Amino acid sequence: MIDDISELPPAVKTLAKVEKLLAELDDADRGRVLQWLNDQFRQGPSTPTATSGHQLPPVESQHVGEATDLAEFFAATQPATEAESVLVVGYWFQCREGDTELEAQKVNAALKDLGRQVTNITRTFDSLMGERPQLVVQTKKKGATKQARKRYKLTLEGKRRVEAMLDRARGTQ
Repeated sequence: MIDDISELPPAVKTLAKVEKLLAELDDADRGRVLQWLNDQFRQGPSTPTATSGHQLPPVESQHVGEATDLAEFFAATQPATEAESVLVVGYWFQCREGDTELEAQKVNAALKDLGRQVTNITRTFDSLMGERPQLVVQTKKKGATKQARKRYKLTLEGKRRVEAMLDRARGTQ
């Protein structure tokens, strides 16, 4: 963290102040504040920056290559909730294994293997779709019943959320 910010440009001064304030919060409150700020200053689906109007660069999956398996990656991200756990496993399948869609059953089975069984995988995916911005989108539904097999895909924001979790766990954010 920067101590003397008097010589810095105004935007950097603001960032230093925000960093100092966020450091005083616990993880849950910090996440809520960051989510509110993101929602408040977002200027459309492309997630441009609030001040410049330029689009942010796409998220690269630099963290994925460092973990040798799902269990290691899961441990590195330290998900605290069922929704975060589903997001992390979905990220692994989509970004590491190259799955174009996520099968709820496959994600649920992987979580069971990790000892982090989800109470209701469909409700958990629904909660991720209910976030604003959406972290997951449903791409297909096979069958007409409520219990039909559903397929999902992480959004760019969903990927960013997992990468932020990994950065936070490493202390690099």
